[in-house]
Amino acid sequence: MRALSFGRPLFGAATLLALALAACASGSSSPPPATVDVPPAGSASSEAPATSAPAASGTASTSTPKQCGCSLCEPVVSEDACSTDADCAPSVPCHAPACVAKAKAVPRKPDTMCTMMMACTSADSNTCGCLKGKCALYPKSSP
Repeated sequence: MRALSFGRPLFGAATLLALALAACASGSSSPPPATVDVPPAGSASSEAPATSAPAASGTASTSTPKQCGCSLCEPVVSEDACSTDADCAPSVPCHAPACVAKAKAVPRKPDTMCTMMMACTSADSNTCGCLKGKCALYPKSSP
């Protein structure tokens, strides 16, 4: 019986490379996994998109408000009457684009999850309250 010699390699580097390439190209590899588009958590029914309309139609302007830095330039005033800030609420729980009467606002449910994005023309960076007798979303620097 002949002993193996450890001083001399059994295969050359070129032979090992050829074997590795042949194994990769042999077609025995599995197909790439299928990809599935999964919406972010909470986006299906528990979060309204930042561009959604207010809860009740006609309660606030539907045009895109002008943005100044990361806030509104001018208030977005609804048709809903109020006497105090407590009479008003954001139209939807997440990234509300308008402020409406509290009775018309979509309530936040315990399982509601909002994205961590900041919408500069929404209640994320503006104030919801009573402004001159109407519910309005207005820049924090306004009265």
